[in-house]
Amino acid sequence: MNETKRRLLGTSRNRPLYFAGRRDELSKLERHKRYVQETRDPAGGLMLIDGVQGIGKTQLMNEFAERVGRDSAVRVVRIPTPDLDDQLALFVKMVRALGGSEGRARRMAGVGGGLIESRIAGRGVARARAMQVLPSMNEMLERSRESALWRKRLLLLLVDEIQNMTPSQGVTLRMLHEGAYGCPVMVLCAGLQHATQQLARNAGISRYAGRLRLAPLSRNETIDAFVGGMEAVGFGISEDQASVLAAASMDFPQHIHGYLEGAIAAVERHASLASGEAMAEAKAHGDLARVEYYEGRLSAMGHALKGLRRVAAQMDVCADKSLYQDEVVAILNEETQGQGPATVEAAVEKGILTADDDGYLSFGIPSFHDYMIARRERDLRHQAQRERQPTDRCRGD
Repeated sequence: MNETKRRLLGTSRNRPLYFAGRRDELSKLERHKRYVQETRDPAGGLMLIDGVQGIGKTQLMNEFAERVGRDSAVRVVRIPTPDLDDQLALFVKMVRALGGSEGRARRMAGVGGGLIESRIAGRGVARARAMQVLPSMNEMLERSRESALWRKRLLLLLVDEIQNMTPSQGVTLRMLHEGAYGCPVMVLCAGLQHATQQLARNAGISRYAGRLRLAPLSRNETIDAFVGGMEAVGFGISEDQASVLAAASMDFPQHIHGYLEGAIAAVERHASLASGEAMAEAKAHGDLARVEYYEGRLSAMGHALKGLRRVAAQMDVCADKSLYQDEVVAILNEETQGQGPATVEAAVEKGILTADDDGYLSFGIPSFHDYMIARRERDLRHQAQRERQPTDRCRGD
């Protein structure tokens, strides 16, 4: 395989070689898109994709954008959260995506370009703008509503990492979400599992047109991801071989990438995955990537790790592998000198723990739970060994 094709794999955050699964989610997004496009009514609000790191939120968003972008009547605009701070610049960006010019956007917004673009007497653009009363995003879109730019068109706005939104950015997002302007705009946001709290806190948004909380793929979808991914770089893989890798990946998209990367490297070395040695190399590579993912989530938890391992052990005796939040806080309080609530919040933000709507916490990734149990057992073994074989760690006189 040539180097150009090798680069197609990218990182786990890039577009996958082959997009597998998520049919129900794509269907829900398509239905909402079609509704807004045909009725020109955006008042149903934004669509939200959320879930833990590595579950495939950005990949799903990008896949949907690529599919609908094939429709000449759809324009796609990606909005980094900082862009929500400047409503006029964002409106200009939206109009340009529809085929209009910056000047036309400013005229529709009712804003003259001269003062804003000038640097009179050393004043910067930001200060010049502050000297005017600028229209809101809602007002600008409302003024543009009858423009020919909107005729038979839909604007799809993509906002990723929405959990990082600030209150000032939330003001703009709320206007786009409420849809009072009446233009055919579909807003699609993606964020970590605490995105709903951030949307409520910083934008006052608690209801959506739809919320898609992503779970791991089904086993058949994972097998499809391996078969399709290998074919995309010119390699064949049997369904049996794909099944072995799928089981090792535990159907989690982040893990799938690691095992797929390992399979490609193994085939490059051995020409196929037929030998036990080649398959072992592919699995070892994926195993290492999986552990690195867990450790990346845990790296910022510091002194709370022991408590989180205790939490995992306590969850392990429960049929559904979960504990009520107050129970988790109590365990962590003992290990973190009363910092249990803050530790829970940090663990949820980092994708270690997952909170459900009933107030129960669990390790959202089953393999992550198993890893924490294994780490705890290893620590207990090491502790017992040290107690059986004490050593003199004091420096001699």
